[in-house]
Amino acid sequence: MKHSERISQHIVDRHFVPAWRARRETLEIRAGNVHKEIGLVNRMPAICSVLGSQRFQQLTRCHLVERKGPHNGANAIFVFHLD
Repeated sequence: MKHSERISQHIVDRHFVPAWRARRETLEIRAGNVHKEIGLVNRMPAICSVLGSQRFQQLTRCHLVERKGPHNGANAIFVFHLD
């Protein structure tokens, strides 16, 4: 499994599935939280790249509606509209 696929799968399992089950309309994810959950070191750009990608939006069938904070930092926040 590619590194990006591992990150994507973790985000879906840990963040999207619970949000879908709760029937939430939006989901806000902080890149630093994902980085810590997975136990990565110096991989913040990879987390941000996955969260901001069109491929990830296609995978989750959700739309990124807002991106706040630094481009590749721990405090980068991604807001998704859950379809």
